[in-house]
Amino acid sequence: MSNKTILLGVIAVTLLSTVGTAFAATPNWNITGTWNFDFNLGGSHYLHTMTVTNFDPITGAFSGTGVYVPDSSYTWKVTGVVSGDTISFTIVYDSTSPNPGYTVTGTGTITSATSMSGTATGPGQEFTWTATGTATQDFDHDGVANSQDLCPGTAKDVPTEKLNVNRWIWDGSNFVTNSPKGKGPQLSFSMDQTQGCSCTQILDWLHTNYPAQYGDMNGQYKFGCSISIMQDFIKLTSPKTFTAADSLYYNGPTDSAPLYGTGAFSFTWNPITGAVTGGYYNEIVPPVSGTTYDNIVSGGSVVGNAVSLTFTRTVPNNYAFSFTGTLTGNTLTGQLDGPYLFTATGAVTQ
Repeated sequence: MSNKTILLGVIAVTLLSTVGTAFAATPNWNITGTWNFDFNLGGSHYLHTMTVTNFDPITGAFSGTGVYVPDSSYTWKVTGVVSGDTISFTIVYDSTSPNPGYTVTGTGTITSATSMSGTATGPGQEFTWTATGTATQDFDHDGVANSQDLCPGTAKDVPTEKLNVNRWIWDGSNFVTNSPKGKGPQLSFSMDQTQGCSCTQILDWLHTNYPAQYGDMNGQYKFGCSISIMQDFIKLTSPKTFTAADSLYYNGPTDSAPLYGTGAFSFTWNPITGAVTGGYYNEIVPPVSGTTYDNIVSGGSVVGNAVSLTFTRTVPNNYAFSFTGTLTGNTLTGQLDGPYLFTATGAVTQ
């Protein structure tokens, strides 16, 4: 492999590092994960893979590793910064690589959640590059993607009086507390657990949605969120899952029709938004001992006790169908497309 080929790859990766360091704005994108790069030098294409393992949602600084796809002996380290929609980076090849110390810098623009592009330079070479992967947006920079953030616009908590012992606030980077003397409870909380909500946002949410149970909580606003408040909120907002070891699928709208299928069934939903986030239905036709059709719960909603679900499968055939019904206690009852009665008794866990 020519040095020209290796240089091109290095330059392309460096482009990403340089873009990040050139600006000081907060990042609009979190690029953690694997990105596939196509570096173009005079019409010749060179493929590299970059894996970002560390990303700071506040500063946009990131680091990771990379490799030249046709020859994995060429490995490198990358550092850079995401600022707004721009990215800058520097790539330095490893000491064990055939071209140790080779350095490339680059800049570019993140144009969507799955693509970015730009230019890069190395010793005596200039490149253009494109990259595909998966980036997430986090406008309030709390480390929780917009799509999963229950509380947009998160800011630092400021207790109206002071932060007390075993009370928790968000300081802009972490949940912090004043630890008690002695052992005390060894607890910690994260933004992932609170779905992007600070202490103040947690109190506001509980007061709005459970006023009779939590009241005005003036003491919590004054001194920070207590452990019980944090734990209650996390439990109330954690995903719920309905699981049944078996189900009954009738070949008609009532249970007077012949039993058509059985099988294990489960789905998970967000109790706040009602969005169904996944699940499965291992449909067995004929019942109990027939062929198993592995259906995926691909979407739906839970509003009160009303449930709507969509299913898809690709094996042994491509097929999609839906369900509408109710979840009362531990029993789900409703109609699959047809209509066909479907019912399952299991358990709801959180």
